[in-house]
Amino acid sequence: MTRMPIAPGTSGIHPSRWALGVWIVGLIASVAVGMRAQVANEHKRHEHFQALASQVVQEVAARMQRYEYGLRGTRGVVVGADVRDINRSRFEAYSRSREIDREFPGARGFGYIRKVRPEQVNTFLQAARQEGPADFSIRQFKPHDGDLFIIHYVEPVGRNREAMGLDLASEPIRKAAAVRSMQTGQPTMSAPITLVQASGARSRGLLLMLPVYRPGTQPHTTAEREAAIEGWAYAPLLIDEVIGNPTLMDRQYVLTLQDRSDLESVRFFQSTRAEAAAQDHSHERLSASRELEVFGRLWQLDVRSTPEFEHELGLTPAYVPAAVTALLFTMLSGLVYALFAHWAQLGRLGEQQARLAAMAASANDALIGVDTQGLINEWNDAATRMLGHSREEALGQPFVQLLPPRYLRPLAEQHLVQMMQGERVPSTDFVCLRRDGTLLDVALTLAPISDAPGKVSGGSLTVRDITPQKQAAERILALNATLEQQVIERTAQAESANQAKSAFLATMSHEIRTPMNGVIGMSGLLLNSPLTAEQRDHAQTIRDSAELLL
Repeated sequence: MTRMPIAPGTSGIHPSRWALGVWIVGLIASVAVGMRAQVANEHKRHEHFQALASQVVQEVAARMQRYEYGLRGTRGVVVGADVRDINRSRFEAYSRSREIDREFPGARGFGYIRKVRPEQVNTFLQAARQEGPADFSIRQFKPHDGDLFIIHYVEPVGRNREAMGLDLASEPIRKAAAVRSMQTGQPTMSAPITLVQASGARSRGLLLMLPVYRPGTQPHTTAEREAAIEGWAYAPLLIDEVIGNPTLMDRQYVLTLQDRSDLESVRFFQSTRAEAAAQDHSHERLSASRELEVFGRLWQLDVRSTPEFEHELGLTPAYVPAAVTALLFTMLSGLVYALFAHWAQLGRLGEQQARLAAMAASANDALIGVDTQGLINEWNDAATRMLGHSREEALGQPFVQLLPPRYLRPLAEQHLVQMMQGERVPSTDFVCLRRDGTLLDVALTLAPISDAPGKVSGGSLTVRDITPQKQAAERILALNATLEQQVIERTAQAESANQAKSAFLATMSHEIRTPMNGVIGMSGLLLNSPLTAEQRDHAQTIRDSAELLL
C-alpha cells in the first residue's frame, strides 16, 4: 500500500496555540501601529496648527498695515492743501473718492486732528462753525492746561458724529499716543480704549495716528518735531470689526488679543466663539501664542484650535490603522490556524495511512484496490503470498481477468458493478486463480471507496483464504458419517445385552423365590414357638427381610 507523506514540522503542533500566538503578536503590532499613528497625528496637528497660528499673525499684521496706507492718503490730502488751508469740503471730497468699507474693512473712518494752542481756541471755533456745522463745539473728558488735540474732520460723519470736536489731549491714553506719534514721526497706535462713537464696545477701540508737520519742514529730532507739528491724520478702529471680518476669522480657531505694552496687560479682543470652544471638551485643544508689534504697541495673539480644525485637517484616527492591523492579524491568525490544522490533519492522516499500510503489509488477508475501471491500483504483500502475483505484475491489470477463473468472471463483473454503484458486497465464497494455475478457495468482500458523498472513486477487495475452513468442514462431514454407523452398531449391541440381562434376571428370580418361601415358612414356625422377646424380634426381622427380597 502507498503511504501519504507527512507534512514537515507538524509533529506536536497545536494549531490553536500558533493562532493565539499570531493574534497576540497582531495585538501588540496593532497597539504599536496605533501609537505610531497617534504620534504622527499629533505631530501633524501641532505642525499644521503652528502654521495656522503664524498665518493668523501674518493676516493680522497685513490687516493693520492697510490702515497705515489709508492714513498716509489722508495726510497727503491735508499736506496738499497746505495744512492750514484744508477745509471740510475738500476733506469730504477726498473721503467720497475712497471706498472706505471695501478698501479698509474694519475702519470706522478717517479724520484729521488739529493741534490748537489755548489762545487759539476761540479763533478755531469761529472758523470751524463758519464752515460748518454751525453747532461745532469742543468736548473734553476733563479740563486741562496746555494744547488741545481736537478732532476737526472725520468721515464718514454719520457713524462718527460723536467724535467730532473731541479733545484727545483731555484723556491720557489718547494724548499719549498722539504725543508718541508726534515725537517719533511714525504711525502710532493707542492702547485699547472705548470709542465715543462705539461706547458699547468697552476697551475694544483703537486710534491709529500719523503726524502732520508744517509744510516745508523736515524735522529730525524730537524738539524739531514738537515745534513743527500741526496735527494728525487718524483712523478710529473697532477691533471687533477689524479682526472679526470673515476673511480673517476662521472656524478652525479662536483668537484672543492682549496689549502687553504697559505694565498691566489688557485683553481687548476675544472671538465670539471662544466661550463655546472653551466648554467643548470633545477634543484636546491646541494653543499657540505669538507676539506682534503693531505701530508701537506690543500685542500678544493667543490662538486656540476648535473641533473644526480637527475635522478639516482630515487626519485618520489612530484607532483606524490599529483596527485594520488587528483585523489583518486576526485574519492571519485564522489562516495560520487553518494551515496548521490542515498540516496536523495531514500528519494524522499520514500516520494513519502508515499504520494502515503496516497493518495491510502484515495482514494475512489479501487487500486489493481497484479504480472505477476495475483496474488494480493497490496490492499488499499478503496478496502476493496468497495468489502468487508480485505487486508489479498485478498493478494496472483488470481484476476480473487476472484472478477469477473464466467460469466465475461474469459473477466477478457483477460484484464490481454493484460496488461501483456504492453498494457493499458482503463476504461471498469464491474461487481465485493462482499464478501457478491452481484454484484457491477464498471469501471475497467488496466495499466502495468514496471521495465525496455519493461519488465512488474506486473499491477495496478483501480476499481471505478459506482452504483450512473447507478442509475442516470436509473432515467434519466424514466424521459425522462414521459416527452415524457406530451409533447403529452400538445400538444393536445394547439391545442384545438388554435381552440377555432380562433372561438372566428372570432365571435368577425363579431360582431365588423357592428358598425365600422356605425361609419365610421357617420364620413363621419360629414365631409360633415359645420364644423370648429378643428371639421373637430376631425371627420377625428374618421374616420381614425375606418378604421384602421376595
